[in-house]
Amino acid sequence: KKRKKGDGGGLVLQKVKHTFRDVDEYMRIFEPLLFEEVKAQITQGSDEE
Repeated sequence: KKRKKGDGGGLVLQKVKHTFRDVDEYMRIFEPLLFEEVKAQITQGSDEE
């Protein structure tokens, strides 16, 4: 399943599975999540300054 994240800015994140077919599937799911987390950390850091 796919779900929208945030304010509807078009980002679609994959639901995280417990097992993966291969490394490509793992990367396809986790890479956008990683970038979203990095973006949130940067935003939080700039809000605290």
